[in-house]
Amino acid sequence: MVPQQLEDDDDPLVVLETARETRGESVRFELTFHPGEGTTGDEFGLDHEPWPIDFPTEHVHPKQTEHWRVLSGGLAAVFEDSEETLGPGDTVTLPAGVPHRVWNPLPEPNRVELEFRPALDAQELTETLYVLAQLGETGKGGRLKILQFAVTVAAYPDQLYPTGAPITVQKGLARLLAPVGRRLGYQEGYDLDSFDCET
Repeated sequence: MVPQQLEDDDDPLVVLETARETRGESVRFELTFHPGEGTTGDEFGLDHEPWPIDFPTEHVHPKQTEHWRVLSGGLAAVFEDSEETLGPGDTVTLPAGVPHRVWNPLPEPNRVELEFRPALDAQELTETLYVLAQLGETGKGGRLKILQFAVTVAAYPDQLYPTGAPITVQKGLARLLAPVGRRLGYQEGYDLDSFDCET
């Protein structure tokens, strides 16, 4: 199986295994986190903008487990009142429906594998979040603009929610605002194959 890549072997986001290949059982990525707080990707020659995955915002996946494996560097995860710090070769599985935060705790980039089970729309959402950041369409802390958030949540309603408000409230807000966002030109999703982040 040949990984789907952006441009070269150092791509910040690579789809290793698609939902189609696993018949919807899972989707698997290899990706690079920017360094932890207080450093920038510029110091390490990273040529992509930080994206939502680089920021340790607490969130929940209502219907999916999330499995991480560290390839290089480190990874920190907080869930169910525990914190784990992982190194190369270490893994952690975050159960569906459990609020959690994941981030790079080190002052240099890391490289990790991430798998979602079942796949649902994780590939579409992950690629969309990455591309939006490269377009400069994410705000402080990697947050989506409110109308983009509404359009994206309406398109992928079972994927991911920040924990600041009940999921039912977020879904209701998305249903109300998504039509406005779409009329104003906000897209539901982007994919790596049809988007060149250099343009």
